[in-house]
Amino acid sequence: MIFSTIPLFLIFLFHIVVTSPSHQEPYKALRFSEDPSSFIQFTPDFTPFQQAISVCCWVKENSSPTYPTILYVSGGELTMLADGDYIGLFNRYMHLDSKISVIRGRWYHQCATWEYSTRSHKFYNNGVLIGSQTTRAGRRFTTSATLTIGNWGGNVGSHELAGDLYDLNFYATELSGEDVRRMYNIGLCQPGAGRHHEQARLIRWEDIQRKSRSGNVIDVDISGECVSLLRQRLANITRQLDETQAELSETNEALSETSEALSETQAALIETQQELNESQEALIETQQALNETQEFLVETQEALEQNEVHLNQSLEELSRYNQSHNKWDWGLFKAPQYLNQTISLEQSQNIRDSWDEVANKIIGFRITPELVRFWQAVDCEAENSRPWSMLQSDEFMGKILTRDLVRKLSGAWDRLSDKLVGVRMTEPVIELLSYVTNATNCYCGN
Repeated sequence: MIFSTIPLFLIFLFHIVVTSPSHQEPYKALRFSEDPSSFIQFTPDFTPFQQAISVCCWVKENSSPTYPTILYVSGGELTMLADGDYIGLFNRYMHLDSKISVIRGRWYHQCATWEYSTRSHKFYNNGVLIGSQTTRAGRRFTTSATLTIGNWGGNVGSHELAGDLYDLNFYATELSGEDVRRMYNIGLCQPGAGRHHEQARLIRWEDIQRKSRSGNVIDVDISGECVSLLRQRLANITRQLDETQAELSETNEALSETSEALSETQAALIETQQELNESQEALIETQQALNETQEFLVETQEALEQNEVHLNQSLEELSRYNQSHNKWDWGLFKAPQYLNQTISLEQSQNIRDSWDEVANKIIGFRITPELVRFWQAVDCEAENSRPWSMLQSDEFMGKILTRDLVRKLSGAWDRLSDKLVGVRMTEPVIELLSYVTNATNCYCGN
């Protein structure tokens, strides 16, 4: 709704400005014919412009003169050409015609500014700075110089303006770039609206219009052009507003989509945060479990090490026990009273008792092969059933027979002899028993 009412408001404002009697006179431009005698010339007081100056106007070329001069101050103090070819101050010139594309019948807004302390001379075309230069140090305006408008000093051929001039003003201050842009943006048809330094406007357009004229310089009513310009401007504004409205609609749609996407993203972020929190809790629990497992592993490792020590000790004890116990001489069963015979209870008892009578009698003797053969020769045991070959084992040979060794000697068969009852002692059986007990170095039966 707002966009549809703005153009109507501007049209209403334009109607008031153009038709108001108090604004009829300012819409008069000066037209300079295409001959060097058409100009305005007078001698203003340039004393107020010793520290700074700004000169602004609207200009339109109606033909193509060689040097379309807007104004010239005698002695080359100040020069402005409509095509930008000579833009000068204190006889120093900038050639800016390559930066201005002049089209006959079109209005252009031009400004030249200068400030004494910075020595900066600038030139603007249609609100845009297109050139600048630095003036000589200490140089100021000549206070009594002659100003010529529409020609380079008056009656100089090929230097006529041959066009229309409007709202030419001299300011005793340096206008800023923003000031110049504001003037241009306000436009041709509202000359006073863009002025923000009215007290510094010392050479005024309304005064210039009343100066005496040379040659063919006439007033031109540009109200019709203003109507056309305003209509064109209003059309442009309307088009821009429509484009802006369309862009706003698209932007609103994009914002709506973005808002939905943001909402979805926010929801996803919340879910992700919840998952992260749960994962964090799970990680904490897992870490605690790992710590407990680590502690358990350490304790288990210590227990294993202790068990290993105990096992090694047990193995050593078992090894020592096996080395000192259960050494049987299976060769005794090759004697005639046992070979190919089935072991009886009586024979089992004889095996256990075979050492009882003689063992204690041989305590204190060092066991040697000769001594074993001697005892075996004089042994009165029937049919040589006593297993003298047991003394040839590493446990007895070469050692002095003590009571402990005697007990081992007499008790070697205690647990085993009863288990042999009923076994027929053939040579294969004897070899098998000998192999098994020697291979394991122990007998684990009870």
